Amino acid sequence: MVVMRMIDKYVDEVVRYIPLWRRKAARREIREKLFETLRLYCEGDRPTVRDARAVMHFAGDPRRAAAEYEREHEGERSRRKRKARRRAGRIVHRIEELIFAAAVILLIGGLMSVVIGKSTNPAFFILGAAMAVAVTVVRMVVPQFDTPEEEPESEMAVSADRLSQGRDKRAYGTLRNREGSR
Repeated sequence: MVVMRMIDKYVDEVVRYIPLWRRKAARREIREKLFETLRLYCEGDRPTVRDARAVMHFAGDPRRAAAEYEREHEGERSRRKRKARRRAGRIVHRIEELIFAAAVILLIGGLMSVVIGKSTNPAFFILGAAMAVAVTVVRMVVPQFDTPEEEPESEMAVSADRLSQGRDKRAYGTLRNREGSR
C-alpha cells in the first residue's frame, strides 16, 4: 500500500511537467512502466519501500522523466510522419513506373513507325524519349522513402531490462547505505 502511494506520488510529480492534454495517458503509461520495473527489480518478491525508492531513484528526477516521456512521444509523432512520407513515396514511385512504361511504349512505337515507314514524323519517338529522361531525372532528384528505419528503444525500457539483469542494483545498495547512515 505504501509502495503504491510512493509511486503514485512520484508519477504525480512527473506529470506536473507534461502538457495538460497528455497528462492522463502519461500518468497511466509512466505508472505502468514503474510498476513493471519494480516487478522486474524485485524478481518475484513482494516489493518493499526500499525497492520502490531504488526504482524511483533509478528513474531519476521527475523533470528528467517527464522530458524522457516527451522525447519518446515526439518520436512517435515523427514515426507517423515518416510513415506518411513513405506512403507518399510509394504512390510517387508507382506514378513514375506508369509514366516510364508509357514512355517506353511511345519510344518503341515511334521508332517502329519511323523504321517501318508508316510515318516520317518522329514526334512519338521524341515524346517517349523526353518522358523517359524526365522520369530518370526525377528518380535521381526526389528522395525515396521506401526504406524502413530502425525504431529507437525507449530509455526507460532499457533501464528496466538493465535493472532486471541486476547490473544496476548498485542503486539499491547506494540507497540502502544512505538510509542506514540516517
